[in-house]
Amino acid sequence: MIKIDDNSRILFFGDSVTDIDFNRQYDHLLHGKQVYAINIGEKIKKKFPNAEVFYKGIVDDRTYNLCNRMDDDCIALKPNVVIMLVGGNDAWEEYSPELCPPPNQTLESNMDELFGRMKNELDDAQILYVLPFLVDTLEEFHPFIKTLNRFRERLKLSAQANGIEVLDLQPLLDEAQKTFSPQELSADSFHPTDLCHKIISDEILKQLSLDTE
Repeated sequence: MIKIDDNSRILFFGDSVTDIDFNRQYDHLLHGKQVYAINIGEKIKKKFPNAEVFYKGIVDDRTYNLCNRMDDDCIALKPNVVIMLVGGNDAWEEYSPELCPPPNQTLESNMDELFGRMKNELDDAQILYVLPFLVDTLEEFHPFIKTLNRFRERLKLSAQANGIEVLDLQPLLDEAQKTFSPQELSADSFHPTDLCHKIISDEILKQLSLDTE
């Protein structure tokens, strides 16, 4: 359980799922401008007005992009709580090599660098790593599921090897598709709708302790 209080500095670090500007710009297509990180940040600020919340998601980012952004978008902000969601684009990079140049570093080395720097350069930071996920909206992405699942396992093992708490949203979203249509959860399989962002934020909030005592 990650403890949140009035002195917390919370960083949301990731790719397009966490990119507030991207989701607002393409809300007419994705219907997901109420990003999960905003939901969580607003709830934290309501209870702890002095807490600081930073949103550092950038569309299309891979793990190596986050490595390149660590100085400015993580270490310099001095967060004591980091919630990171990244890795789906790394899987897509392998699935569509004709569209993406091969990376110079391995997935595992990127994850080791990210978590290693957080643990070594931030003062007792609490870290939650959220695995990438896919909603079964578009049939054309069914072949990608095998690649994504392989990467999800590698990402989970890398995080666990670094002693990082891991949250897997895929079972939750699979269950949600028994109540809601895939289209209600994601227009393109990758990016959550407002409804899906709410489901995600509610689940992440379960991992946070916002008790005042």
